[in-house]
This record gives sequence, C-alpha cells and structure tokens, in this order.
Amino acid sequence: MLWLMLLPWLTSTALAQDAQVIHLTAATQHVNLASQVSRWVDPSRQADFAQARGHFVAGDFRPAPDLPAAGFTLSAQWLRVAVATQPSARSDWILNIGATYLNDVQVWARGPEGQWLHHQRGDRFTQESRPFAARANAVRLTLPPGQTSEIWVRVHSTSAVNITLDLWLPEAYAGDETRAAMIYTSFVTLLALVMAVFTLLGLGMKDRVLLSFAGYMSTLAVLHFCSSGGLQMMWPLRPWWASDILVGFGALCAFSTGNFLWIELLDMRQNFKRLDLVYRWTGWAVIAAIPLMATDLYSPMANLIYVLSIPLGLCNLYATVHLWLKRREALNLLYVVAFTTSSLGTWSTLALLTGLLPRNALTTAAYPVAISVTAALMSVAMILRIIRIQHDKNEAEQGIALAAAHTENQRRFVAMLTHEFRNPLAGIDRAANMLASVPDQKPEDVSRRLRGIRTQVSRLNTLVDSFLLSEASDQGPLAPKLTPVFMSSYLQGVKHSLSEEMHDRVVVQVTPASLQAQVDVRLLSLALHNLLDNALRYGPQGSDVELTASLQDHELLVTVADCGPGLPDAELPLLGIPYHRGSSSAGTQGTGLGYHFSDAIARAHGGHLEAVNRPEGGLQVTMRLPQ
Repeated sequence: MLWLMLLPWLTSTALAQDAQVIHLTAATQHVNLASQVSRWVDPSRQADFAQARGHFVAGDFRPAPDLPAAGFTLSAQWLRVAVATQPSARSDWILNIGATYLNDVQVWARGPEGQWLHHQRGDRFTQESRPFAARANAVRLTLPPGQTSEIWVRVHSTSAVNITLDLWLPEAYAGDETRAAMIYTSFVTLLALVMAVFTLLGLGMKDRVLLSFAGYMSTLAVLHFCSSGGLQMMWPLRPWWASDILVGFGALCAFSTGNFLWIELLDMRQNFKRLDLVYRWTGWAVIAAIPLMATDLYSPMANLIYVLSIPLGLCNLYATVHLWLKRREALNLLYVVAFTTSSLGTWSTLALLTGLLPRNALTTAAYPVAISVTAALMSVAMILRIIRIQHDKNEAEQGIALAAAHTENQRRFVAMLTHEFRNPLAGIDRAANMLASVPDQKPEDVSRRLRGIRTQVSRLNTLVDSFLLSEASDQGPLAPKLTPVFMSSYLQGVKHSLSEEMHDRVVVQVTPASLQAQVDVRLLSLALHNLLDNALRYGPQGSDVELTASLQDHELLVTVADCGPGLPDAELPLLGIPYHRGSSSAGTQGTGLGYHFSDAIARAHGGHLEAVNRPEGGLQVTMRLPQ
C-alpha cells in the first residue's frame, strides 16, 4: 500500500523529469499531441485510472510518437501526454480524439482547483451526455497558464483502433470541424447521388447489375456517413448499440454487396463456377453476422473478413483480367481499372488501420479518393452496359434494321445524360477541392462554395426528374409543365447557378424589366445552361456573354450571344444535328449534343431555336417560345 500513498508524489516527480512535453504559446492555435505521447496497452481492460498511473511510474508506458494504429483489438489503449502552457498562452482548449467511431473514450485532466476531472466520450454515449455537440470525441480542457499539465486518455473499441490526438483553440476547432463536415458531406452526397441514379435506372430496366452497383454505393454512403460522425449529429439520442450496428452494417455490407456486384458483372455462375460459390457463401455469411456488430465478436470477425478480402481480391483481379484478355472489350478494361483502384484504396486503409502505413494527408485521403475514382469509372461502365443492353434488346424485338435506328437513339440519350452530368459534377468537384485544399477560408467563401455545391446538386436532381423517370429504352417526348415566371429574376438565377469563374461574364437584360412568361423553368434552365456553356467556351477568355429576354408578337425571345468566332454560313443549317460540331470548335471539348438538346426543349414548348452570326462577330442563338 505504500506505493499508493506515494503515487501523487512519484507522478509529479516523473512529470518534472519528463522531457516529452508539448509547449503551448500565445501564438498556438492547434497542436498535434502525437509526437510526445506515451502509451500502455492493457489487454485485460480492467485497469482503472490509479492503476494506469502506477504503470506509468513503473515505466510501462512507451513513447508512441506516431500514435500507431492498433488495428482490430479489444485491448484498452492508455495514452499520456504532458503539456506546458506559457504564461501568455490561453487557458481554454479543446482536446479532439479520433476516430469518431471509437466506442469508449475517457479523458482525465486536472480541474481549476487541482482535482482530477473525468470526461466520458465515444460513439456508444449520446450527444446528450456531452457538454457541446461535436462530430468527433471533443473535450473542453482548462490548462492553467505557466504550468505543466497532464492529459490521460483511455480508448477501447470493438472496431478498429486508430487514434488521433489534437489540441485546438475553440474558434480554430470550430473552423476545422466545419471544413471537415463539408468535405464528408460532399463525399457522401456524391455516393448517394450515384446510388439514386442507378437505382432508378436499374428498376426501370429491371437489371440486376445496375441494382447491385446501386446497392454497393448505398452501403458505402452509409459506412462513410456513420464512420465520419454524421450519425452522432443527426441522431443524438440513439441507443448505445445503434452506432456499432450501422457502422458494422456499412463495412460488412460494403464487403458483401461488392461480392454480389462482381458475381453479376463477371457472370461468375457461367464463367467462374467455383469462385461464384465462394463469393456467394462469403457474402451471405457476412450479412448474417451483422447482428453481432454490437458485441465483442466484431473485432475478431472484422479481422477475419479483412484477411479474407486479400485472397478474394486477388481472385477477383485474376477473373477481371482474364475476361478482358479473352474479350478485349472496353467494358471489361474499365472493370479491371476500377477494381484495381478500389483494391489499392482498401488495402491502404487496412495498412493504415494496422499501423503498417503512417497516418498523413496522403494515406488518409487514399481511400476516399480511390472510392471516388472507382465510382466514376463504374458509372461510365454502367452507362456502357446500358448501351449494350439496349442494343441487344432492340435487335431481339424489332429486327436488325429497326434496331440499328433505335439503338442510335438510345446512344444519343445516354450521351446526352453523360454530357449534362459532366458540368455539375465538375462544379461539385471544384468546390469540394477548394474546401479541402485551402486550410483557412473566410466563412463567406465557405458559404459561397456550399451554395455552389447545392446548386449543382439541384441541377443533377432536375436531370434525374427530366430523364430517368421515363423508360430509358423508349424515351418519349418531353412534356413541359408551364408556370408563370418573372424573367428578370429567373435569368439572374440561371446566371448565378454557373460556376463562380463563369457567371461574372454573363450580362442579363430583360425588356421590359417586369416581363412575365409561361415556361417549364427546369427544362428551360437545362437548355440555357447548354447554350451559355457553349458561348462561354467558344468566346474569348474574359469576354462577356449576353443573355436577354423580350416579348415580340406573342413570342418569348430568349437570346444568348457571344463574341467568339461564330460559324461559317454554310454550317449554320447543320446546327442541331446530333454529334455535329462546327469547324470553329476544333481543340475544345464537347459532344455536339448541347444545341440539339436545347432545340428539343424549345420544340417541346412549341417553339424552336434560331442561330445567326452577329455583324460585330460572334454567334447569336435565339429561343422562340410561343406565349
């Protein structure tokens, strides 16, 4: 019992002699504590705070400068760090402990009167028990200026133990959390958007491959929404087991739905019968284990699954390469590239979780980047698959001659869809990259980019409403829903929905200013976006594009005029022919579908497009819509 009586004195002596001390100054806003952390692993998980301090005095704690990941382990991890605060430094700090999905996180630090204060965090504890709502495991600490303080942390989790430890000033912490939340939100939104699009396509076409891909995207969206802390913020009073079940559901179902996706993609029942059985049994066994996610069995089960994923991944790589070499089709090559990208991201995450790779910006970004690239590649592959399915279906139903014409229509439809999706997705990507790459941004800049992301997502939703609700195999005529709209405010809205570097070049003029018209605002927005994109692309860099509206002889005239090279008079009648691109478009990206699609929208309104060369130079396109 003597060592227990001497423990406070021994600890203070050890602290005074400890050279591993983090120094906080008046200029410090954020510091990573990992460089000076010492760690002790408690396999029994029975040690309390006093016993852990005793182990520290006994020298059982070892330096852990990189806070190496422990992988899937049920052992409790004890961390201890000393922080010296200069007299001029702030006393109020926030200790942030990651990852957000850790089950049980406990913190001990001295209170204002010298007493030890205990803080409980972890995703098994609701936001109601926290002093302030936070995505991660955040604790408010008071570190007296001019003193050296100890911070003790205990972490236990049935999921992967991968710890980060940072001190923040409250205002700096709020800014960093805002940026992180926006990045995760953009990432999960993209996954959910891809899932929604291919769910609609899969249901409309009754295609199991498209539905399998949509299911895989949905499980990834659930996984990243829950593991990034979104669940804690959206459902603060959830039951203690909900986080484990949903995170486990995302992780295990992503494994299983990935298995079923490749079974369908590679037609394993026909091409690889033995591998088909292995994939099916493994996938269903993992799904059956989901109820165990809230128990200690999650840790050994996850270890087993990740070990199995390596040989299964190698088998899958062999199968995809084998089919590509056999058929030499672009679709199979996309499967090879997509699977390789996904595997590299998954294996880098496994190496990070188990401590084989150090935690840095590159290794932490490897998985989300790999999944984003995989989603893009697989989306292209699914579109190519749709084209092939439509080709086969039309040949079977209508004969070779009729099928050729109908397949061309379907190819145009899918190409239009790809063309229209490219610009909004690029805008979302640019805004997300700016949010991720610029560490300190003004709130108004963050808000502007968030508005841009929401605007582009709205454009994508409009596209889904316009195209995917009708059967992709037999696209009927567009049916506008006319509503009264004030053209001045409407065209200003169209202008500001463009990317921030483009909308300043658009000059809007409406005559008279109070002009009101009957149009389908969603379809007309799509048409104007196409015309404006063309005008901005072909006009000189920095030149203005005029967007005007007027009423003439019971017709609404909406005009887009640029200062570009225009078109030779002989080529003007060819505008609107799918895939035709003028001679002035050489060296620029495009599909030759934008004008065609805009003309289809004008004709759906009962009007048409007119294109003429301006006397002063440039092309003027006028949309005439009867009123």
